[in-house]
Amino acid sequence: MTMRRKILAVCALACHVFMAAAFSPAVPLLSSSITERSVQGRVRQACSPTMQAVSEGEQHINRRNFLQGIALTGVVSTFPVAAFADADDDRIKAGYDTLVDLLDNWGKYAGEGKEAVNGDNVRRQIGTVGSKSPLFNIRKVLLRKGVDIDLFESFEKEYAQIEANSYSAIFADYSTSPKRGYQYIDDAKTNCKETLKIYKQIMKELDIKP
Repeated sequence: MTMRRKILAVCALACHVFMAAAFSPAVPLLSSSITERSVQGRVRQACSPTMQAVSEGEQHINRRNFLQGIALTGVVSTFPVAAFADADDDRIKAGYDTLVDLLDNWGKYAGEGKEAVNGDNVRRQIGTVGSKSPLFNIRKVLLRKGVDIDLFESFEKEYAQIEANSYSAIFADYSTSPKRGYQYIDDAKTNCKETLKIYKQIMKELDIKP
């Protein structure tokens, strides 16, 4: 087997492992069971004779290439991606409506003033607590749609910060945190505004109208 074919074989194996995670509704995008590092380790272990023949530079898989790999497998994979199209569009639209509702009714979900410490309510709306929100596993949906990687990473950064600040708000008033719960909630609201802004750009790129 030529070097080129060996490299392609490794990439193909990696693609199938990534797609198994990307299309499983029960497995988070980067859960503890299938992180970039663990997947890379399994691929290297299974293909160690081939990988030894590849240079260090070719073995390196950074986060950006990882995400691009998942997105590109939507083109080459045998999974019926087209079957997801309509359902994914509906999920993205519903996710937009959820973000708009969350911001328009922030006080109802998070609380008002210094009593705004209801982080779990915010987390339920964005789909990081429970599975009823249209935004639950929304990152998988966006990757299936082939969203621009730069946009995806910007969205993921702000989306993750909504979760982090909302979670911190729950315990801040009972800890030695330098910030109070309502301050974390204010930060989460700022993150939510940025997330919605990026989400609109994603919808425009995908030609999905609100």
